[in-house]
Order: sequence, then structure tokens, then C-alpha cells
Amino acid sequence: MRNRILLASSLIVVGALAQACSGGDSTSSRPGFGNHTVTGNSDGGQQQTGVGPGDGGTTPVDPDAEAPPQTGACNYQNNTGASVNVTNSGSTMPAGAGGAQPLDGEYNLTTVTHYGGGTVNDSYKATVYLSAGTHQYVTSKNGAADVHATVSVEYQPDGSLVWTGKCGDMTTATKSYAAPNETTLIVYDPNTQLAFTYVRPTPPDMTP
Repeated sequence: MRNRILLASSLIVVGALAQACSGGDSTSSRPGFGNHTVTGNSDGGQQQTGVGPGDGGTTPVDPDAEAPPQTGACNYQNNTGASVNVTNSGSTMPAGAGGAQPLDGEYNLTTVTHYGGGTVNDSYKATVYLSAGTHQYVTSKNGAADVHATVSVEYQPDGSLVWTGKCGDMTTATKSYAAPNETTLIVYDPNTQLAFTYVRPTPPDMTP
């Protein structure tokens, strides 16, 4: 009889432990327990990053620099630049001199220069968001609606810029660039003979 009582008590304790560990309390507020799913996706797919490739991790994290959205859209960025008229130059378009890799963040178009013969009377308004080897462009030409495009880029030591369209403009090309400092980027397009100069209007946030 005593052995049967001890066996019954043991079964009750084991049953209680099994119920406690099974996660059967569907009202549990602890993520990862019971039937709850941990998503961790509260930023709408716009994850922030601030360290570009090749800088050894020395660039301060910049909360203004956003990675491309994960929803399949080209980007959701705003065109905050001012409209600029194309400046025509009769000289040969220079090859990009390369330079410092620009810091992540928001850059506005400040000048557009057309090289070679002929005259271009267009105007552009554009903003580009740089983030860890990704450029997100928002461009309006001659006052038309904004066009969004996302491209991946590779800065080469010789000044060439490997350009791979990911959304919107699907162009794959080798352009060239110049970055006289970490907040200025000049992109030279040999197909259009246009040079676009983008400047970061504010210093990088120093939030670690």
C-alpha cells in the first residue's frame, strides 16, 4: 500500500512538471513560450545601418542611413533636394578620381554637368540615400513625378563604380566616381556624359 501511494504521488508531480513545460498556457506573455511567435520586425522593414563595407568598422553608426525595405518596393525615401539646371561643358568628361568612401546617409543633388558637344537644357531634383554599398535614388527630371530606384555599388580603388540595378532602373554598368571628402559624391555616367554631384547636407549622427 505504501509503495502504491508513493507511486501515485510521483505521477502527480511528473504530470505537473510536464504541463508547466509544455507551453500549453496560450495566454503566456513571454515571447517564445507556448504558442507565441517572436517576429522582431517592428521597424516596417527599414533596418538601420551605418557602417559601409571596407571602412574597417570605423564609421560612426548613422541612424539616418536606412537599408532597402524588405517588402519588395524600390524605396520609400523622400526627394528633399532642390531643382538644379544642367551646366554644359564643352570639355571631355573626366574619369572619376575615386577617393574616400562617402559616409552613409542622405545626400542631395547640387550640380549636374554635361560634357562634350551639344547642349542639354534639362533640370534635375534628386536625393540619394547611401547605406552599406546600397544607393537609393529618388529623382525628378524636368519637374516630372519622382522615380525611385535602388542599386548596389562597389567602389573600386581606380575610381570605377560597379553599378548594379536592383529595382526601378535595372542598369548594370561600370561608371566612375570622385569623393573629394566623406560627404561629397560625384557620379560620372559615360553613357549620358553627365556628372551628378551629391552632397550630404548635415554631419553624420554620432550615435553608437
